[in-house]
Amino acid sequence: DAALAWYQKSLQIEEQLGNRAGIASSYHQLGMVSELRGDYDAALAWYQKSLQIEEQLGNRAGIALSSGQLGLLFLAQEQPREAVRWAVRSLAILAELGAPELGLSLRLLGEARTALGETAFAEALAEHLDAKSVEAVLAMLEKAASAES
Repeated sequence: DAALAWYQKSLQIEEQLGNRAGIASSYHQLGMVSELRGDYDAALAWYQKSLQIEEQLGNRAGIALSSGQLGLLFLAQEQPREAVRWAVRSLAILAELGAPELGLSLRLLGEARTALGETAFAEALAEHLDAKSVEAVLAMLEKAASAES
């Protein structure tokens, strides 16, 4: 409750300042609080609002972060195919940026693969990637899994 109140105050300040990046960040944090409280509908709405602003601003890192969080949300709701969609988007941007958070997207994809099974997971990847990219993602997942062992 305290976190929610602070993030709402932060949002009010960012809105008064007209700081769109700050507004997007506040939306994202409100989404996280909603998700932790189990209010997935509110979390989805906050994440989508954050993502929309990040896209308008062209903030690739913010787009990747919001996309990854949407993937986690859909995984928590036992919708792994939808989680794959968002995780792939996040992974592509993070790889392009050379960001160290790439491992988070790989972990999300690994969890989706476990939930879906190998065949359905490969099919879900193929809905969003070309064949070469599917193979690259599968190889990255194998490399990450062997590094954890």
